[in-house]
Amino acid sequence: MGKPELQPGVALFGRTARGGRGARAAAAGLVVVLRLGRRRRDRAARERARALDRRHRPPRDARRGHRHPHRARRRRHGPLRRRGHGATPDARLRAARASRLAVSVKWGLLSTALINEAILGGAAESFEVDVIAVASRDEARARSYADEHGLERSYGSYEGLLADPDVEAVYVSLPNSLHVEWTLRALEAGKHVLVEKPFSKHPDQIEEAFDRADAAGLVLSEGFMWRHHPQAHRLTELIASGVAGRVRVVRTAFAFDLATERGTGDTRFDPALDGGALMDVGCYCISGLRLVAGDPERARGEQVVGPSGVDVVFTGALAFGDEVVGHFDCGFIVPRRAMLEVVGDEATILVPDPFTPRTPGIEVVRPGNAPESIPIEPASSYRLELENVSAAIRGEASLLLGREDAISQARTIDELYRSAAPAA
Repeated sequence: MGKPELQPGVALFGRTARGGRGARAAAAGLVVVLRLGRRRRDRAARERARALDRRHRPPRDARRGHRHPHRARRRRHGPLRRRGHGATPDARLRAARASRLAVSVKWGLLSTALINEAILGGAAESFEVDVIAVASRDEARARSYADEHGLERSYGSYEGLLADPDVEAVYVSLPNSLHVEWTLRALEAGKHVLVEKPFSKHPDQIEEAFDRADAAGLVLSEGFMWRHHPQAHRLTELIASGVAGRVRVVRTAFAFDLATERGTGDTRFDPALDGGALMDVGCYCISGLRLVAGDPERARGEQVVGPSGVDVVFTGALAFGDEVVGHFDCGFIVPRRAMLEVVGDEATILVPDPFTPRTPGIEVVRPGNAPESIPIEPASSYRLELENVSAAIRGEASLLLGREDAISQARTIDELYRSAAPAA
């Protein structure tokens, strides 16, 4: 910053005794004038240089009065062009963006499902992920979705997106019954795949999909985003360090009122689309039990079937190695709730918000002591999931959730449904 200079007294605006605006009046005094050096004068240039990063800020919830996190996705690159009509592009910023895109994985969305919002939010925070295309069976719907979310390309068929040579990986967010079919088609088209959970309740289908992925040298992963969150990693660290002592019981729960939140026409009420509480939220419960205790040796379930023919309440009891037992409940007809509890012979570890951690944190409860709170830094599970799969695609990291995890999930779901089926 430059040195201050002293200037003679100048005419200043004054105020009348009553507080109103007065006429110009001469006021004796000194005015300090600062001559700004190069650092201040270059502030605008530095702001332009930061513009590239603004698209990666955490998305804000439009329902709380903030701007839509993806609608202006195209406009976020506006700072790459200087103000004024016909202005020339800022070559340095364009080069920086080109460099970023050169190392990011180009993704496409198979469907316009609501869950895509979370994926787009995670991608918007990452330098390693770039969602460039969306497909729908309805061309107008795909075009409208792309315009609303700032995506470069739209396709009126899933086949059209899979034929795009620039799309390296796809996120399959179709209804459950279509997960395997379109995963196989994507693999045949040479695309890496992140398929939304649950992949399938048929383990043989999942084995076939991974066989094809391995043969083609492609990455395939099931989308349990919660496993990528720092909260899940911290939980496993606490258990491994012996905080709870010997683990005896693991309990999980995940339920909500689907009809109230999404309406009775939601696809998860449709048995033809592999709907049901176990498939939708019970799979999280199983994933939580398995994270703590490993693969189950036995699993038995009980269910309540709703008017549409899918399970609207499902409970399960599972037996694991080392004499650990697990229990879960899930449902579509009760108020929203979720939890994960690890009961050891020395302490209990409680995760109040395990699967969609908006308020992450862990509690350790020891007999005769106040609960110990363990804070967890907030993070986007979807960003971390996309970054892990993208890094695996680039050969820079190991895939967190691959073949063994997906097959074990499907085997457990299959066994639970078989045990809960009414006797013939």
